[in-house]
Amino acid sequence: MARILITPASLDCDPTEVAVPWRVLSSLGHEVSFATADGQRARPDELRLTGRGLEPWAVVPRDRRPVTARSPRGPLRCPPPRLTWR
Repeated sequence: MARILITPASLDCDPTEVAVPWRVLSSLGHEVSFATADGQRARPDELRLTGRGLEPWAVVPRDRRPVTARSPRGPLRCPPPRLTWR
């Protein structure tokens, strides 16, 4: 199986952009890791996570299954890419 790196934004990331691929890929047996630019846990956008402030659309359907990380080491540090212009 493949080793896959998902790189969410450190702040205000969309939870579905990481949760859905993680759920699908890990269920298929792939090893999924996460990395942020500062090496800290990504903090999701509260509006997308809770739906508070979206009245009258404040009810957000959620997957109630618990999400557990398989890696005890936490997120990895992903340095910014080095770009060269030609």
